[in-house]
Amino acid sequence: MSADDRLPLRPASIKTMDMRLRLFVTALVESGQKPEEITSLAQLCSLDAFKTGLKFLRDRAGKVVYQVLGVADAVYGVAKRQLKDDDPTLREIKKLLKKLRREMRQTGLSERNKMKLIQFDVRRNRDAILQLPLRLHAVAKAERASGHFSRQRAAGLMATAAAMELLLMCPMRISNLISLDLQKHVKRTVTAKSVCVHLHVPAEEVKNGVEIHCVLPEQSARLLEEYINDFRPDLPHAPSTLLFPGIKGGRRATTTFWVAISKAARRYAGLEINPHLFRHLAAKLYLDRNPGGYEVVRRMLGHKSMNTTVQFYAGQETTNTFRHFDDLIIAQRNEAADPLRSVQSGRDK
Repeated sequence: MSADDRLPLRPASIKTMDMRLRLFVTALVESGQKPEEITSLAQLCSLDAFKTGLKFLRDRAGKVVYQVLGVADAVYGVAKRQLKDDDPTLREIKKLLKKLRREMRQTGLSERNKMKLIQFDVRRNRDAILQLPLRLHAVAKAERASGHFSRQRAAGLMATAAAMELLLMCPMRISNLISLDLQKHVKRTVTAKSVCVHLHVPAEEVKNGVEIHCVLPEQSARLLEEYINDFRPDLPHAPSTLLFPGIKGGRRATTTFWVAISKAARRYAGLEINPHLFRHLAAKLYLDRNPGGYEVVRRMLGHKSMNTTVQFYAGQETTNTFRHFDDLIIAQRNEAADPLRSVQSGRDK
């Protein structure tokens, strides 16, 4: 396939590639190359540049992490468009990329995410995260009414509540959450007796090309409607149709939303969670109640392959299996400790 025949990249992919290439150029500069010497994309595609930039990033991280692999993928993507298919340099870059992928290959959740999910084995914490959007909603209303919060501060907290509610009910990636547009992605139908909200994000705007289509429960739809009508106008922003607009009317920065959600969870519930962990939490909550329900989880998270779903969450089922086994042992232990049951069991034999 010639370079001219290749499919164009989606806008989201272009943005990600731009960020990764900037990181790669920074790595080259930190490794000693002069910035003024980097004048074209073709210069990034040399074998020496590939090895030098990736070595710097790998050494800084201490191992091959997703960020390093993402940068390598981006440079390889540029190389495929800059070099001919039979170019020896392209073949060598491809070999090195495969080696990085083998080193990176992950068989499930990272240890860090596993440890964070453990907190939700405790019912109190599980209940707290499920109730947190409603709690933030109540705090925002009460503190605004009392004058303790300014209208702007209350609106910010309510925006966090609405974002958390969406992440619980429709666990999307944060890039899609901050891009939700009231005219393009959110369909609201309000009557005297009900509120219905449809969320639809087309495939070309989603990282893995799987569209998001979700109908919110009535309670969630009402919370979102109240945010839009009563709180969103108090956010400091230029005219915008975004559901969560930034100050200048554009998208909020990912880090801004990430920090707001993490801080609210820590302050109001004592929990450690971030926007992306809501996706893993959704899988955990469903599989805890429905062992083996991978197809529902696959569809809910938008995985193209069932292997991806099983690979990530089979470990969660192992934990649940031991929980059921332990319950059986405890039940039999309690029977053994009950003299009347022990006598009855003896008669039954």
